[in-house]
Amino acid sequence: MKAESPGALVRSILSSRLEAQGFYAQGFIGAHAFNSLLGETGVPAGLRERYGTSETRSLAAVALNYSSGIQTMPDWAKEAAGDSPESTEPRLALARFARANWYAEIDRRLLLAVKATKVEAARLGIEIPGTKAWKRLVNSALPEKALALGAGLGWIGKNTILIASGSRGNSSAVLIGLLLCPIDLGLTESSTGEGKPVPGCGSCRRCVEACPTKALGDQGGFFDRKKCIQHWTHIDEEPPAFIRPFLSDRLYGCDICLEACPYFRPDESASCLLGVLGASIPARALLALSASALKTSLKATVLDRSWISPKALRRNAALSLEYFDKLRPKAPRGMEDDSNYDD
Repeated sequence: MKAESPGALVRSILSSRLEAQGFYAQGFIGAHAFNSLLGETGVPAGLRERYGTSETRSLAAVALNYSSGIQTMPDWAKEAAGDSPESTEPRLALARFARANWYAEIDRRLLLAVKATKVEAARLGIEIPGTKAWKRLVNSALPEKALALGAGLGWIGKNTILIASGSRGNSSAVLIGLLLCPIDLGLTESSTGEGKPVPGCGSCRRCVEACPTKALGDQGGFFDRKKCIQHWTHIDEEPPAFIRPFLSDRLYGCDICLEACPYFRPDESASCLLGVLGASIPARALLALSASALKTSLKATVLDRSWISPKALRRNAALSLEYFDKLRPKAPRGMEDDSNYDD
C-alpha cells in the first residue's frame, strides 16, 4: 500500500479538526483548481494580491450551520428603549444569520482547527507553517459560492444561496468560510469536490413563489439585487416604493426565501456569543442613539461592516415608527387628552 504523503496526512488531520469544530460541511481543492476558479469568475489581479492567493497551495472551504440565536436584545438597546412596553414599541427584525456574529465564529473555529492541526502534525514529525500563514476568510470579496461548489460543499439553490450537503443531511441555513492553505495538501482530481453528486432543487419553487418582490425571477437561479429586500435594508438610498413597506419591520437581512426552503434547517444547538444582537431591536432605541453611539454599539457585530450604512438602519427605524403610527388606533375626536375633563 502506498504511504500517504505528508500533505495528505495534514489534510486528514485538518479535516478531522474541522469536523471537531462543528462545521456542517467541508471540502478541499488544490492550487490549480483554485486558480482556475478565480480565473473563471473574473477575480482581478488587485483582489488576488490583496488576499495573497499566489501563496495558496490548497484551499479548504467550510459551511457552518447557524441557529436562530439568542432572542433577547443587548443591554445598550434595552437602555436606549427605556421602559416603553413592547405593545407600543415597534421592533426591527434581524435575519437569523445576523443575530450574532457567525462570521467571527467561523473565523474563530478555523483558527482553532489550524492550531490543533499544527500540534497534531508536529507529533507525527511534520512541521507546517504557523497560523498566520493560513489565511482565514469569511464574507470576503472572493467568489465564495463558486469555491464552495468546487470543493463539493453542496449546490446553489434557486434562491442563489448555498445549500450545504454534509453528514447530517442538507441545509440552507449556513454561512461559508475559506481557509487559504500555505502547503500542498496532496489533492488529486478525485479528492476534490468536482463531480460529486448533489440532490439539487428539482421542481421545487417555494423560494421563488415566496419572495414578495420577485427578486428571484420566475424560475429561480436568477437574482435581481435591486428587488431584494435585504439589499435595501443596508443601502443609504431612497428605496423604491414597492420596497418601503418591507423595510418597516426589519433592521437588516431577510429570511423570506430561506424560510420557504424545505432545506432551511437552522441548528438550534449551535451557539455563538460573539456580537449578539438578538432577534430584534426597538426602533426608538436606534433613533435615541447618536451616530457615533450607534457605531460604538454595533462594533464587532454583523452590522459592523463598511457597506452597511448606519443612516440606512436609522431610516428603517423611522419607517417602522411611521407605519406603526399609521396603524395605531386613534382616540375619538376630542378624547385625545383626558386632562381636558373634570373628574
